[in-house]
Amino acid sequence: MRCIPALLVGAVTLTASASALGKGSCEEGDWFCEEEESRAEEPGEQEPAEEPPAQAEEAPPKKASGISVVDRTLEESPRPRRRLRHREWGLNLRIEKVLMGSDRRMSPSASMAGLGFSLRLRPIGYFAFDAGLDFFGGRDWNGFDRNETAFLLNGMVFFNPRDRLQIYTLVGLGLSRATVNVLPVAGVERELGQHRFSYFGGQIGIGAEFRIVAKTAINVDLVGFARGRTDSKTRSVPEFIDPSTHYATNASNGGLLRGGLTFYW
Repeated sequence: MRCIPALLVGAVTLTASASALGKGSCEEGDWFCEEEESRAEEPGEQEPAEEPPAQAEEAPPKKASGISVVDRTLEESPRPRRRLRHREWGLNLRIEKVLMGSDRRMSPSASMAGLGFSLRLRPIGYFAFDAGLDFFGGRDWNGFDRNETAFLLNGMVFFNPRDRLQIYTLVGLGLSRATVNVLPVAGVERELGQHRFSYFGGQIGIGAEFRIVAKTAINVDLVGFARGRTDSKTRSVPEFIDPSTHYATNASNGGLLRGGLTFYW
């Protein structure tokens, strides 16, 4: 029985010594070293005083989560499309070439070109009113010297007004007045000299407009026209006379190839 206390004392001493050796000889990677380190890092057991900061860290997530919801809503909401202005004014300046066809009876010297300008009102993006004056000069289909002024009123429809390159069509009415120097033609009888002709007709065309910047655009279009004489000399000085059949007419048609620059405001 006396040996039991001595054995207990020895066992306690050996246990303490082994614990001390184990702590001193702990190598990296041993499972018990990891256990000791994990226990030492638990804030709840050794440092209870740091609990208030933990509560302080829990509060921001609620506020942050509220902010993230607002940001997510803003990101997911569709981006509003740019609204087209209800009204836009424009000034178009252009150069143009008169197209007179390729009839073999046309004078080889026939060639006319001109300049023009128009004021444009575009109440909505898809539609515009265009009223302008055009001035032409050169030799007409018969080879006569001609100067002509035309007033054209058109309605324009833009198919894709939100794009930089916009396709449009136009249709309208026109009035014009020309000064023509009628020369003698073999086999044709009519009053010679300088005369003034008046015309009324219509036109239709298609074109494209490209916005260089928001308020400046370049355009090109092809316009076809048909018209008739309205002056008092339609009988004495007909527009066209066939030398072989002597058939006379005052109806004419042709085309305009136009290129221009438009300033909007």
